[in-house]
Amino acid sequence: MWRDTGSGRIVSYPPNDCTASLKRDAGYDVADEGVPSLPINIQQDRIVLSGDCPIEEAEILLNLPDLPVDLSQAGHLHAAVFQALLARGARAIGPAGDQFVERWLRPLLRDTANV
Repeated sequence: MWRDTGSGRIVSYPPNDCTASLKRDAGYDVADEGVPSLPINIQQDRIVLSGDCPIEEAEILLNLPDLPVDLSQAGHLHAAVFQALLARGARAIGPAGDQFVERWLRPLLRDTANV
């Protein structure tokens, strides 16, 4: 995650392939020269959630293209992240990586097999 130096807002996006110098030029504080692993990765045919997904990711999810969501690598989903998935009518791919998400939340999402 980066802090937008103009507004002070925490930003967990630009995309993974940005370099530290590009982020710095765009006005982001870069504490670490490496690119951190982000919870949201957009691939050609899906959105992959990986690891824990904090509240900051909810707004980003609402503004992404209408692609199926792969939860197989996701850990804890903040309630706001799950609400964003519901609001966008997200289609889920495969089983969720987290047992709680798989048991209680995954059934509430549309399944790509039934679309």
